[in-house]
Amino acid sequence: ILGMNTSERLLWCGEFQTGELIAERAHRGNGVAARQLRSPRSVRLEPSRGRWYLLSLTAGAAWLLRGVAVHIPTQSRPFRMNVLVINCGSSSVKYQLIDSGEHKTLAAGSVERIGMGDALLIHQPHDRDKVTVTGEILDHIQAIEYTLAILLSPNHGVISDRSEIDAVGHRVVHGGERFSESAIINDDVLHEIRDCIELAPLHNPHNVRGIEACHRLLPDVPQVAVFDTAFHQTMPDYAYMYAMPWTLYRRHAVRRYGFHGASHRYVAGRA
Repeated sequence: ILGMNTSERLLWCGEFQTGELIAERAHRGNGVAARQLRSPRSVRLEPSRGRWYLLSLTAGAAWLLRGVAVHIPTQSRPFRMNVLVINCGSSSVKYQLIDSGEHKTLAAGSVERIGMGDALLIHQPHDRDKVTVTGEILDHIQAIEYTLAILLSPNHGVISDRSEIDAVGHRVVHGGERFSESAIINDDVLHEIRDCIELAPLHNPHNVRGIEACHRLLPDVPQVAVFDTAFHQTMPDYAYMYAMPWTLYRRHAVRRYGFHGASHRYVAGRA
C-alpha cells in the first residue's frame, strides 16, 4: 500500500491482503493518519512491478490489486459511487441503486414469487413511472439478471453499463459472534456466513445465494455484507446469555444476538 501526503511524496509502502481496510493495517508511526487515506479522493493508476498495491479509495475501504500502484493527487474531487443494495429473501429480491454522492435513490424495486411461472418484477425509477413485468424467474440468479436488465433498459433504466455499479451491499441476517461491523466479502467471509446458517436457517441461505449471484454476474464489483446482528455485538455477557445450560452456548452458540441492527443503527443515528 502506498501512502502519499499532500505534497505527493512517498511516505510508506507495505504488502497487505486483498480487501483489508486501511484503518486496520495502516502503519500509524509514519505521521499519516488512516483517516487521511480513507477520505474520498480521486485516483490515478500507475504501473508497478507486480506487488499488491492500493487500487482505489471507495466507501472508506482500500481495494488492492496485483500490478498497480496508486497516485493520490493534491486536489480531491467530490466522491460519488453507485451502490446496488440487495436484500434476498426465500422467494424475493428487493433492491435499490443509490447514488451516494447525491444521496439519491436512482431506482428501487423487487422481484417477487421467485421459483414460479408468474414471478413479478416491480421497478420504480426515480424520474419515471413504476414498471411491472411478469415472467418465469426460477432462482435468485435469474432474479438479479432481471434486476440488472431493467436497470440497464433504454426505456426504464437509470444506468447505461454494468460498470456504472461501483459496489454491491447485501443485507445478511446473521453474522454470529464473528462480525461486529460490515465486511468486504471474500472467501473467508462467505464461509463464515455459511457457518451461521444453523443460526438463521430461513435467511442466511438466501443471503448466500444473492452474494453468489452477484459474484457471477458482477465479478469485478466489490461486495459488502451488512449484518443485522453486528449493531448489537456490544451487549455485555450478562445481557446476551440465557438462563440455560452453558453447554448450549458453547456447543450451539445459543445466546441473544439482537436483530434488525441496520435499522436500529439508522434510527439511533437520526435521533
